[in-house]
Amino acid sequence: MTNLARVLDVAGGTKEGEVDVLDLPALRIPLLRLRPHLSSIHTLALESLAEQAPAVSFVHDFPGTVHTDLHKDTPGWLGWFSRMVHEIVYALLGRWLFVPIDECGDRHVYLATNGRYKPKDGDAVGIKFTDGVNAAKGTDGVEGSGVYSLDWDCEGSTKKSIEVLDGLRKKGTREIVWNHITEEFERVAGTSVYNRG
Repeated sequence: MTNLARVLDVAGGTKEGEVDVLDLPALRIPLLRLRPHLSSIHTLALESLAEQAPAVSFVHDFPGTVHTDLHKDTPGWLGWFSRMVHEIVYALLGRWLFVPIDECGDRHVYLATNGRYKPKDGDAVGIKFTDGVNAAKGTDGVEGSGVYSLDWDCEGSTKKSIEVLDGLRKKGTREIVWNHITEEFERVAGTSVYNRG
């Protein structure tokens, strides 16, 4: 039997960008800077978790544009407008712009189980890849380093996302993000996330 220990975060892999450390909850960030900000926070948080659990692999991926019913529950005129635009774009350009939902599901099963996305330590790699196929490139640019930021095509971290994340790490942003996340958990739960028992 093959061991597997993996976290799959479906959000904005490879879309990382600058992080506004003065507005981590993104309450005042302009719309065009929102996705890079939040994507970086996801990836940096996964890197912090990977330091604490090096025998687990962490995959942050962008699923692509997938036609789902998610947009249909938005209330009011903005919801109506959003539904109309979404449906028109899907009807006209869907086959070129959207990843079919079944294919998206297949890709996520692949990401959740394939040995290319191995942890930094240990043997919980999932389904072993064939000879000659290397582990995917991690967020630090090293193959098999345990944290992966992937685009919809399931390929390893992009050069741009590696450079952005390296710059954020050098500025200490990862520690700032992790402190914010743990403080929020403590605020909401009323106790330290490390002292549950």
